[in-house]
Amino acid sequence: MPQMHDPKFWLIILAAFLGYVCGLKSGLDHLWPYPQVKSLKDRLARSPIQFDGFERLVAFPGKQTVPCPAQTPRTAVLFTFGQSNSANHQGQRYVGVDDRVVNFFDGRCYLASSPLLGASGFLGESWTLLGNKLVESGRFDRAIIVSAGIGGSSVADWAADGRLNQLLQHTLDGLQGAYRVTHFLWHQGHADFLQGTSERDYSARFASVLATIRARNVSAPVYVCKNSGSADTSAWVPDNPVRSAQDSLVERKLVFAGPDTDLDVTPADRYDGQHFSASGQEKFVNSWLQILRPPLSSREN
Repeated sequence: MPQMHDPKFWLIILAAFLGYVCGLKSGLDHLWPYPQVKSLKDRLARSPIQFDGFERLVAFPGKQTVPCPAQTPRTAVLFTFGQSNSANHQGQRYVGVDDRVVNFFDGRCYLASSPLLGASGFLGESWTLLGNKLVESGRFDRAIIVSAGIGGSSVADWAADGRLNQLLQHTLDGLQGAYRVTHFLWHQGHADFLQGTSERDYSARFASVLATIRARNVSAPVYVCKNSGSADTSAWVPDNPVRSAQDSLVERKLVFAGPDTDLDVTPADRYDGQHFSASGQEKFVNSWLQILRPPLSSREN
């Protein structure tokens, strides 16, 4: 930083003063660039695509509300959360087969279609495709999707005192009186691999996430995906602390293994080295189909 005796110091002061004066005058007299900046701000405020402070998509063109269907023993209520591949950052968009596959958000139901309300991003996602296949296969009569993934989030963000723990609580509380979650689907880990999170820390932070869920008397099983790497991470190896932690988590009560997208979704299935393309989404969903089942009491003999 230049000192007061340095001529550069006074040039910086003069430039700042002139910038202030020009900005003030452009605002008072509506000169360039004030009108252009104000116009852009106004257009963004009127945009049909809206996000909230948690980065969740809360409005998108064409969303169609429907009456919220009653939950039966053969209704899958999928609470999906984690980072970008659990949100709206994938390559292919999907539309629900009909009103048997819906997106529940903020107390209302919408025909499921990408991007889903409640998660970050505005591109494609896999949960609508999963809902379609669960219904079309006859495994469930309906699928209710509660989408809450936030791109780039770490497990610490979701744990107590993390920036997204309040979002987790808020979303769970919003389900009270409407739906009982049947499956929690957790897809997260790449951020922690990049941050060098230890196996111990990952496990402890996920335990905090789980405690937040159980504190609301929600006993649904939680499925943990194996997710820690991508093709753009040259240092990635299968034997890493995040994957080890995810392995150990399934030993906890009502915590089960989800798909292993580190190994099953190849670089060719990722449109940018990290996010799933249509082929990756198909693999992801087909893996879930091998895992998710209705409760025993609701299955046909």
